[in-house]
Amino acid sequence: MIRSESAPGDVAWRREGAPRRMAAVRPAVTRSKASAARRLGLVALLAVLSGCQREAPPPPATPEAASAAVTRFFASLERRDCQGLTNEAGGKLREKIAAMGCDAMFEKDPLATTRLRSIGRVERDGRASDAFLLQLVLERQGAVIEGQARVERVGRTLRLVVL
Repeated sequence: MIRSESAPGDVAWRREGAPRRMAAVRPAVTRSKASAARRLGLVALLAVLSGCQREAPPPPATPEAASAAVTRFFASLERRDCQGLTNEAGGKLREKIAAMGCDAMFEKDPLATTRLRSIGRVERDGRASDAFLLQLVLERQGAVIEGQARVERVGRTLRLVVL
């Protein structure tokens, strides 16, 4: 192999006895510019991706948050606030409210006359890490009733799903 130079920086290799023809050789300067451009593009892409808004993780599911969800539901029920009631309900309870319609529910469903007296024991439901079972003391038409409720994460918030 013989080294052949036609201009400073342009180097080509040829076999001995082969005609003197220059192979297309890219100068080292061009390669480093292309490499720098690729790196710059990668840095720009990473900057754009890191600047994208990411949704913060939902707040942790705590027994206090589960109790607050039940309290908000019954406060909406007492105020006859259809929007608040629908916002605080989830799962089958929300489906039941939607199927009946708020006006019909307030007139016909015994749940409409139920008041929350106190929340007893609150414990995690073993079936899901973001779900809680609550022991409730309720009052309906003067009678005291003990019941159980299930609160679970629906979207980003805890909602009452079973009463």
